[in-house]
Formats: sequence, structure tokens, C-alpha cells
Amino acid sequence: MLRHSLATLLMHNISINGGVLALPYVVMRESSRHLVEKLERAVQAAEKGLGEIRQLVGEAPEVGAFESVDMAAEFVQRLEEFGDLIELSDASPEQFQRAGEMVLSGDPPSKPKNQQFKDSLLWQEVLILAETDDVKFVTNDSGFLNADRSALADSLSAQVQAAGLSIEVHADIESLLRHWGQEEDPEDKEIVEEQLRASARLAIDRAMLSVTTFDLGPEVDANFDYFATEPPGTVYVAADLEYELVDMEFPEMDARGIVTARVSATYEAGVLEVSDVSVDELSVDLLTPHADIHLGGFVAVSSSGGSSDVQIRRYNAMAPLRPL
Repeated sequence: MLRHSLATLLMHNISINGGVLALPYVVMRESSRHLVEKLERAVQAAEKGLGEIRQLVGEAPEVGAFESVDMAAEFVQRLEEFGDLIELSDASPEQFQRAGEMVLSGDPPSKPKNQQFKDSLLWQEVLILAETDDVKFVTNDSGFLNADRSALADSLSAQVQAAGLSIEVHADIESLLRHWGQEEDPEDKEIVEEQLRASARLAIDRAMLSVTTFDLGPEVDANFDYFATEPPGTVYVAADLEYELVDMEFPEMDARGIVTARVSATYEAGVLEVSDVSVDELSVDLLTPHADIHLGGFVAVSSSGGSSDVQIRRYNAMAPLRPL
């Protein structure tokens, strides 16, 4: 989210709530690595697409200039632009030691057969931050959460209570903003939602071309959130959209799966024209008749698709995902 409108929204609300965005050592290292990998994937996808365009029309731009971009340095520079709203921290030798002890004990966020040293180190850094500040911990990592994913894992919650700390967990940034009471309820949302639906469908269609031959069918569910952001008069809108996946050659058949997308955009109040449309998350749940996939299970596959990484899960057709 270096240049994403969600970054602007988050920093705007941190500012008005008198907070700072704390980036522990682990988060900094992982974010930098993921950004470098994401740029590499984007350049590769662009090269492939432009190569195809070059074959079709004879010429296309080159993307070589982006191959020399130092993404790690770009990340640091972007953080510096936020000034005092960003707080960086380094892990101490004691925190590394305590994280190792958590892993050896199998304590959350580790599990008996899933050792998570980096996440354990992150938790140690969160505890240190909470010694001086109220912490809003944003994570959807099941290792940190209880069984119904509504609060911290019991052992982590016990640590917080025993030390008299204040750590609230939120699954995503939007739930944190709702906690702060920053939602908007614009009068013109029907027009905005129609525009966002149309733009999102085009973007999702493009992303789907590289991962499945099925077609995007009717929308079956949609939820929208609105938040005031910068500059003044600008509104950020996020949508969770769900579609059936269909086979247009055999329209009489049942849906072949479910497509779920997280989409965002911004617009100026009164202008009613969405911009900065982004497909932030995209997953495809495919039903398959293949007998070698065990009932109730799935095969997880990652594939680059358009502006997003598309997460694909293939389920046995005899064990439907959900009623459609």
C-alpha cells in the first residue's frame, strides 16, 4: 500500500486520532521483501503483456526502466514522507531470545507442526510497544487469534492481561476505522456503487483471463464501506463483491464456483466519479469433479492475475462450497 489510497486513508485517521503507525522490525523486513517480489512479478507480467501486444500491432513500450528500481529504497523513502506518523523499532537480543522460547514451547502464534519464529518475534515487539501505548494490532493471521478469530489467542490474551497492557486486535484496516467511528454514509452512494461495480467487473474479468476459462457470472453479494480521507472532500469506498463463476458454453449448468473480490476507489463528494479503482484481493473457489481431491479439502494455487495475485482453491464437486 505504498501509493495506495488506503495508505492515505489510514494515515489521515491515525493523525486525527492522535496516534502513530508502529512498524516493528519484522514488519519492516517482510514488507520490504514482499514489495521487491511484487515489483518483479509486475514487471514480468508487463513484459509478457507488452510482448503479446508487440506481436499483434508491431510495437509496444519497453518496461526495462522499472527493472532498475530499488524497491527497498523506495519503501524507506515513502515511510520518511509520513514523518512523525511512522514509528520504526528494532528488535532487541532479549526479544529474539523470548521469541525463540515461544517457538520451542509451541506457544501461539506457533503451532505444534507450524513453527513461527518471525511471528513470535513480532508479538514480542507488540508487547514492548504496549508498555508505553495503547496498541491497535491489525492482523488476520490465525496464529494470533482465538478459535472464532474474534480476539487474541487465549495464551496471548493472558499475557496481555497479566502485564496490564492494552492491545486490541482488528482483522483489517476497515474494521479499525469502524472502531474509531469514521464511517461515512453519503447520500449519493447508489451512483458511486454502480460505477464501482462496473469498473470492478472489468478489472476482475481481465484478471480472471489468466487463471480460468470460466466466465464471471451474476453478482450474488456486495457490501460497501465509506470513509472520509484526504484531501478534504474526498471519500474512500471499499467493497466486498461476490460473483458466481459460470460456463457460458453450458449456461444450464450450475455455477462452477465463487469469485470473491475486495475492491477500493476514491471519489470527490458532489463529483460522483470514482477514481483510483483497485482490485486489492481476488480469490476463486472452483468446483471440480476430479476424484483425487479429497472431500472437504482443497488444493491451494497462487497465480498472478492482472493487478492482483489471484488465490485459487479447487474443491471436489461432491462437496459444494456453499448454497448459491
